[in-house]
Amino acid sequence: MGFKEIAYSGLETGSRSFVSHVVANGHVRFVFTSPLRPSLNRAASRGQQGAAVASKQYQRKLEEMHVHLEQHGDAVKDVAFEVDDVRGVYGAAVARGAVGVMEPVVLRDEKDGDVLAASVRTYGDTTHTFIQILSYSGVFLPGFRAVEAVDPLNKSLPTCSLEVIDHCVGNQDWDKMEEACEL
Repeated sequence: MGFKEIAYSGLETGSRSFVSHVVANGHVRFVFTSPLRPSLNRAASRGQQGAAVASKQYQRKLEEMHVHLEQHGDAVKDVAFEVDDVRGVYGAAVARGAVGVMEPVVLRDEKDGDVLAASVRTYGDTTHTFIQILSYSGVFLPGFRAVEAVDPLNKSLPTCSLEVIDHCVGNQDWDKMEEACEL
């Protein structure tokens, strides 16, 4: 499909809880993230040590990721959008019924600058994150490092250029479509 890895976040970049790989094709970006640590609740129930992470925010995200993986397997958890006004979009989404997950917050990279981000829950446990570039000049987002290596297989594949994704589909449980539309 023409995607190439452009950025990485993991142990080498200071992320001790998650590893993420960013692939891109045109203006389309996908981020594949996996936990590096066990579920804190499951580790504690087994008497395992060393599962603690640096902050309550990361503990919450780690638990949420493990629950999502147990319920859905490999699946889409978040669909992010670059917007011009995170505060305005977040406020409008919450006013129309979306549940706020993360209020607008500045994400900072001392070298590359700042972005503003906020997240809402829409249907089920799917979230949408809104990103506004403030002064950021890095490869993807704060905390990510550029990937220079090129997969040799890409040289053998045909070019398939993508510029945008025109829509996303949110599957609903059986007989729940009308209920979801009423929200």
